[in-house]
Amino acid sequence: MAFDEVSGLLEQYEQLARERGSIAVEYLRPGLSLGQIDDVEQRHGFTLSEDVKAIWSWHNGIGPRPSPETPRRIGAAWDFMDLDRSIDHANSSLLNRNSGDADRYVFSRWVTFAASSVSAVIETSNTRIPDSPVLVDDVTQSVLNYPIVTVAEKLRWFIWAIENEAWHVDDKGAWQSNFDLFPKNAFKDVI
Repeated sequence: MAFDEVSGLLEQYEQLARERGSIAVEYLRPGLSLGQIDDVEQRHGFTLSEDVKAIWSWHNGIGPRPSPETPRRIGAAWDFMDLDRSIDHANSSLLNRNSGDADRYVFSRWVTFAASSVSAVIETSNTRIPDSPVLVDDVTQSVLNYPIVTVAEKLRWFIWAIENEAWHVDDKGAWQSNFDLFPKNAFKDVI
């Protein structure tokens, strides 16, 4: 169920991004087959949730761009890496957190959904739950200090942001945010 729902939301998102003139979506890599995802799981030593599999079977991150000036984000808050890099990025973050004194997540398995200085990560350690939670990974704070949504909810927020012009594409084809159009009292890092 989560695989199909997330796949449908991703297709809707991509269509909206293309209609709005996003340049970065033109450089999305082809998605991974389920066999290729199995290989990634074996290399990294853990099973991925169905919604994670849906994301990277849709596209495997953004590929090479013609120049460094070419927009790289496929959404205003979505720097989308390939699956191996997403796992490595999240693992590095977890290692840093777990070597500290507080906010340890030693049994967690994260995959970076959207990379930045404050990334969104998917908690995929419990593959039996139908909808994986998306956490805000701010190294200075506990993930519990931020709203927690599911992968499908996160994608619905992204779609809402485009449809309501809280995210828009500028004249260079890059995504921008208009925080004045965000829902009042909404936490900006959720979108």
